[in-house]
Amino acid sequence: MEPQTPEIRAERAVLGAALLAPHQVERLTPWVTPGCFRQQHHADVWRAMTRIGGTGHRDRYPDVVLNALREAGYPEHTHGGPRLHSYMQACPRPGHAPLYGGMVVEAAMHRAMTYHGRHLQQVAASARPATVELDMREVEATAGRVAGLAPAWQAVPAPVRDRLDPADATRPIAWPDTPQLTRTHADPEAERAFLSGVLADPTAAREYAWIRPADFGRPEHAAAWTAIGELTRADVPIDPITVAWQLTRHGPVAAPLASEDLLAWAREGTRPGAHLGAVAVATGAALDRVDLAGRRLETLGLADAVPPSRLLAEATCSIGPAARDVEHLAEHLTIREIAPHPDTPALLAPARREIQAPPWSVRDGPEHPAPEHDIDDDIDI
Repeated sequence: MEPQTPEIRAERAVLGAALLAPHQVERLTPWVTPGCFRQQHHADVWRAMTRIGGTGHRDRYPDVVLNALREAGYPEHTHGGPRLHSYMQACPRPGHAPLYGGMVVEAAMHRAMTYHGRHLQQVAASARPATVELDMREVEATAGRVAGLAPAWQAVPAPVRDRLDPADATRPIAWPDTPQLTRTHADPEAERAFLSGVLADPTAAREYAWIRPADFGRPEHAAAWTAIGELTRADVPIDPITVAWQLTRHGPVAAPLASEDLLAWAREGTRPGAHLGAVAVATGAALDRVDLAGRRLETLGLADAVPPSRLLAEATCSIGPAARDVEHLAEHLTIREIAPHPDTPALLAPARREIQAPPWSVRDGPEHPAPEHDIDDDIDI
């Protein structure tokens, strides 16, 4: 027995409408693909219909579809005559097929957004120093796939979009709670090593000016870097005393740092330590923003109340900071700098990341021919 959710009802209604009114197949095929369906057997039936077409079979279309499914070797209990008959019973009005199709596409967009969000969380959670470059490129690719959802929605005919997603700014939306940034990848020791290296060699302050205070996990470390930046821009010499004095302008947030701490940092700091610390600070902050983007995309994807236009707009805003981090790191760090240090043999060279197919995509078994169209064609997951 299939779950009777609105999404599944829409899928059954699309199939029923096509069986009752075969000309609907040609109307929907350009923008409803087999991969848009959540249920695998629904995708199989729709693929068979798109291959057969809807013209020339008006009076016997259900029989033609049934024969095609049997020839393809699909099981009778999920693809047989009773199941096709149930689809026809599930369609209240075949003329509403475009609306049902738009619902199927919208549901597929939500599922795709959920998948991309969980994938970004996986990327952030499994990142290692040896794979940061690969991880950042995966973020860039995922941002492109999210952006690719917009053309899929635009491919839906305008009258359908207008009915399912009316441009009514006054209509209230049940927004989900927005996830907030957590600094899982923040490394206080790396932050200290970076600041110590800068205090030991103040010329590094200008070289690493691209490091942002928000990249630090510890507020007092962010305040110290902000103070160093202020002194650099004012052309004031940098040493533990001037930095400690400048920190007094930042109030209680800098209280944990005393002049003695800064003096100790300056004595222990090195220029190589500043470089390694800068890499760790920047990449750790970037991975935390990747995780945040993933959690926000997942939250949006699971929020069925958010209509497609707002879904796409909010998704763009959510993944934007993580995507910009890719450009930011690529501008200032090379592959060599991100690669593992030669004295750290435990860090293996990055391997190619294998991405599992999302659970709703059409997977082809040995008895099932490869689909001519998948969700990749229109929704680009």
